[in-house]
Amino acid sequence: MSDGHVLLGLLHDEDTRAVRLLRSRGVDVQAVRDEITRSITSRAA
Repeated sequence: MSDGHVLLGLLHDEDTRAVRLLRSRGVDVQAVRDEITRSITSRAA
């Protein structure tokens, strides 16, 4: 398991403190999830 997987876990549930904090700062959480997924996928290839 990579750091990216852990981060995706933290960002998985919309009601987590991490997601609420990022959203309150104007962060597009789905875009962050997508970028992490791309990073994980590119490393695995």
